[in-house]
Amino acid sequence: MGIAAYYRGNRAISVGICRDSGCPGCSYCRVPIKPTPRPETWGSKAAKRALDVGLSTLHAAGAYEMEIPTEQRLASVIREKARVGKATALSAAKRALEVYTSAAGV
Repeated sequence: MGIAAYYRGNRAISVGICRDSGCPGCSYCRVPIKPTPRPETWGSKAAKRALDVGLSTLHAAGAYEMEIPTEQRLASVIREKARVGKATALSAAKRALEVYTSAAGV
């Protein structure tokens, strides 16, 4: 559970207890929370960082004549080095492999 979901759960429980105890409607339990949508560019910096890490890993493997890592192995390296989530790492690994193989003509 993420921190936002944790806070939503705590707020819902607290509001329920407040109303059950006979609260006439304090500012805490009366004002609803209006969630703000994420901006369009949400996660773009992390995706760019993950792609850069994937490409640099593939170029380093090519420079040292090492075997090109599989998609899963590259994704685990990206997760460690770029500090991103699993889905971002997998999509960056796929994209990095596509870019690297098309540039190298493999």
